[in-house]
Amino acid sequence: LSLAGKCRNPVVHDERVIAWVGNCCGLAGMFLFFATVNSWMLFPAMAVGAVSMVTLTAITGYAGRLVDRSMQGEVQGLMSSVLAATEVLGPPIFGALLTWGEQKAD
Repeated sequence: LSLAGKCRNPVVHDERVIAWVGNCCGLAGMFLFFATVNSWMLFPAMAVGAVSMVTLTAITGYAGRLVDRSMQGEVQGLMSSVLAATEVLGPPIFGALLTWGEQKAD
């Protein structure tokens, strides 16, 4: 992904930039959660992390441009399904990995 403006279609370039900004804000939000020592610090971390939700919109828009018009609904459904699957499967998998890691540390 080139962020130097070499892309010929400026709309696609903007979607890529939005996706990168969203991913970076999500990462920054996770680092803020990690560094939280007081409960009030959770609110700024959530605000920064919430910006990462624009990534789904940008990636779905970009993926919609890569397929025919007749397939755009399927691409949007697929992207939303993948997000839902990660929200359902991610926490239990992370919890199992965290438990396993803590047992190995002892």
